[in-house]
Amino acid sequence: MELRHLKYFVTIADEGSITKAAEKLLIAQPPLSRQLQYLEEEIGTPLFVRGRGRQTVLTEAGERFLPYARQVLMLTYRAILAARGEEKVPAPSGSSQLMSSAAALRSALDDFIKEAENNGI
Repeated sequence: MELRHLKYFVTIADEGSITKAAEKLLIAQPPLSRQLQYLEEEIGTPLFVRGRGRQTVLTEAGERFLPYARQVLMLTYRAILAARGEEKVPAPSGSSQLMSSAAALRSALDDFIKEAENNGI
């Protein structure tokens, strides 16, 4: 499982649509759909129900997986900041704090994931 797969999953969940998530992530929709399929195959269960009108709804498994995916991404972000000796990030005390920092997390992880992909990680 790759961090970008978790980022893609969380973005799709947040946007409620693979098409909208692809636009936000600045990637084409077909590759994003394939990456989601790889993640679902690796986990062994569907994470979304692809509905009519391009709406994408989390399955029960997706609902259970989402908070853990967010936590992995948040911890990765915190690890990056710690390694860089940058500003300390307080430990999330609840889901609202975790949700409020999702935008900051995505922004910081974008650079990290691009760098990792460029280095073949």
